[in-house]
Amino acid sequence: MEAMVVTKSLEWLQTYTFTKQNYAHACILSDSLSMIRKVEAGSVRRQWTESLQASTICRITFIFVPAHVGVVSNERAGRLASSAITSEDQPI
Repeated sequence: MEAMVVTKSLEWLQTYTFTKQNYAHACILSDSLSMIRKVEAGSVRRQWTESLQASTICRITFIFVPAHVGVVSNERAGRLASSAITSEDQPI
């Protein structure tokens, strides 16, 4: 599921043109430390590489956030993330 969320995030980022005025830096937060470690080690999916090459974004930072450990509204965030990957059109 985490890989799907990253894939959809990168696809969404492709839809925007970033310039120096709106600085091309994105952060993707995830509770999957293993996924973040794979990204940091260079084990990225081919479609992620294609998405990054097709976008105008300069830098993406992956940030680990703990899951379900006293984080307020984490359950709601999980439901929203799940619904976003099953729906064609969800506002962010």
